[in-house]
Formats: sequence, structure tokens, C-alpha cells
Amino acid sequence: MSAVKQGHLFKNKWFAIYFIASFFSKIGSQIYLFALPWLLFEMTGSVGWMSTMWAVEMLPFVLVGPFLGVFVDRWDRRKVLIWSDFARMILVCLIPLLYKVGLLNVIWLFVIGFCLSIFMIMFDLVSDFSVIPQLVAREQLTAANSLYRSMDNITTMLGPVIAGALVGLVGTVESLYIDGLSYLFTLIVVTILPITLQNEKARTRMTWQTVFLDIKEGITFLFRSEILWVLAFIGGLSNLAVGALHTVMRFYLANELHNALLVGTMYSVIGIMTTIGSVCAPLLLKRMPIGRAIIHVSNAMFIGGCIMVIPTGWFMPLIGYGIITMAATIRVVYTFTIRQLEIPNEFMGRINAAFRMILTVSFPLSALLLGGLADAYGTRIAFMCTAFILLIVSICLARSNVRAYEIKSSEERNTTLENTI
Repeated sequence: MSAVKQGHLFKNKWFAIYFIASFFSKIGSQIYLFALPWLLFEMTGSVGWMSTMWAVEMLPFVLVGPFLGVFVDRWDRRKVLIWSDFARMILVCLIPLLYKVGLLNVIWLFVIGFCLSIFMIMFDLVSDFSVIPQLVAREQLTAANSLYRSMDNITTMLGPVIAGALVGLVGTVESLYIDGLSYLFTLIVVTILPITLQNEKARTRMTWQTVFLDIKEGITFLFRSEILWVLAFIGGLSNLAVGALHTVMRFYLANELHNALLVGTMYSVIGIMTTIGSVCAPLLLKRMPIGRAIIHVSNAMFIGGCIMVIPTGWFMPLIGYGIITMAATIRVVYTFTIRQLEIPNEFMGRINAAFRMILTVSFPLSALLLGGLADAYGTRIAFMCTAFILLIVSICLARSNVRAYEIKSSEERNTTLENTI
């Protein structure tokens, strides 16, 4: 597939409008991600409650993710976007309102966080796999995904700065109102987008029997696909290797540098490297097919893991970690593109929900594995474990059919889908 210049995408009026609206909504989400743990710590004084909150917010991905995928496939997807944004706006604004009347407690935060994750899953399933593919041409998908990943990285870097300033200026609780209002940007835009988001199954009657049949159908499709099940497996395995690496690295650098400002600066550098990776993702496809590119960036992740274990102070682990995050970002862009191309519209919600569930299950397992090793034997052993798992990922990919994968023409892809279904 020929790479498309990312700047050309902004000549598409509706893509540009949706991109800008998403940027402001994601900034709002970063305010929430900063302010909520801060508020929870102010209320409890316990770091343990913050970890519990993270676990509660992850539960919907595993417990109800496949069901949400079915609902997305059977409901009007434009309404899913609108009601998801509206619900998130109400839920976030509910936190300061409960605080003002003296009713806010940890249980309320857990309930709101759990519900917010549900609506985030539903919004992202439609946005990532229905809206973006309809806003851009087929050959522009990789460039569009690259831009969106860059936006995620930029908002992740800018968000905490903006959130910290807001917390200092208006207070922790009041800053959440701004997050709630930020959802209005995408809510308004998705209401007027001139694209068709309706699915034929939205007109059919839904029962619990059909829900479970749809889940089974989606999982069957996922594991019958020659490419999707491999991407899900290596994605889950990679998350086991690097899911908790961010936390382990934070403690490692804190112990090595003893300077919060310097640690923060190092993470800003990592953020810049990640952004560069997402911008460069389409450029690599000028030289090789997307399947081979996935192999190469996965090998780069393994090389980064090996660099992390070099016992020469904090610099080499930082460089290795930067290589891992940059390569992982590029692979995410490619994986998104393949999922958008390979999954038929009628299966979009349930397959991507199952795919995401596989990826998410690995995060708590990674925390147990890497965190346990770091506590018991030191961070170097945890880094070695990361490198070893990434080696397994590279070996699995080398023995898979991913290397031969190329972006097919519409006719070839339709034939493949018919054979898979």
C-alpha cells in the first residue's frame, strides 16, 4: 500500500472537524485521568485505593466487553456515539455535584468509573472502526490511524500539564466540569457527520439467545481469520511483557535519579519518541508490506528489551524503553489498520470487543508478573523477563503468516471474507 501524506488528510473537511473535536474531548479525558486519582488520594490518603480504582475501571473490558460489542453491532451506531458521549458528560459532572452536597465517597467513584469505562468502550468501538474508515479513503487508513495515535500521544503529554494547571487554578473537583463539557465537541460533531453508521442488524429483534450466538459468531470469526487471531495473540503476549513496564520504570528511575523533575523530563522525552513513532508509521510502508513491517517493529521491541538489561546505570534502560514504546506505537497503528480492513461491518463490534478483551486481560497479569519480580529480585530481573517475552513474540511472528500479509484490493478482500464466514 502506498503511504499517504498525513497533511493531505486535513483537506478532507469532515475528517479535520472530527479530528479537532476528538482532540478536545481527549484533552478532557486526560483531565479526568489526572484529577480523579488526585481526588481519590485527597479523600483517602491511600495509594492502594488508587490501584483499586484502576482495576475497577479495567473490569468492563473483561466482564462485559463482548456483550457491548454485540450491542454496538445491533444498535444504531450514531445513537451509540451520541448517547455514550452524553452519558460520559453526565457521569463526570456527577462527581463534583455529589461532592458539593456531601454525598461523594469511594463507592460512588468506583460506580462512576466502572460506568465511564462501559461508555468509553462503546464510543471507541464505533469511532475507531466505523467512523474513521468512512471518513477517509482505503489507502489513507494507515495515515489516519497514525495521526490519531499521534493525537493520543500529544494529549497524553499536554493533558497532565493542563490538568495540573486547572487543579491549581479552580480546584480538583471543579476541574472535572471542564472534562464533562469537553464531550460536547464530539457529541455535536457525530450528530452532523454526513456518513452512514446504520447496520442492517439494528433492525432485527435482540434476545439473550441472539446475544450469545452473536458473541460466539464473533469469536469464531476472530479465530478463523488467518491474520486476526495472530495479532490478538501477539498483542496480548506483548502486553504481558510491557503492560506494567511503565510503572516499573517509574520506580526504577525514581530510585536512580532521586529527582522528580528529572524523571518527569525523561518521560517527556519518551512521549516525544512515541509521537515520532506514530508519525513515521506510514513511511515504513513505502519500503515494505504491512506484514513485514509488523515483524520488523516487533523485533525492534525485542532489541529495546535487550538494551534495557545492560547494567550501565539508568541511561540504557531508558533508551531501551523508548525503543519499545516507539516500536509498539507503530505496531498499534498497523494492527488498527488491519482490523479496520479485515473485519466486516456486521461483525465490527463483537470482534473488536473480543480482540480488546484479549489485550486487556494481560495488563493485570503483567502487573503481577513484573511488579512481583521487581519487588522480589529487583528491576533488572523484571527487565529480563520483558526481553524474554518479547523474544517469544518475535519467534511466534516469524513462524506465523503475518510476514506474507499485504493490503488487498476490495475484490480480493471480499473473497477472503466470504471464505472466512
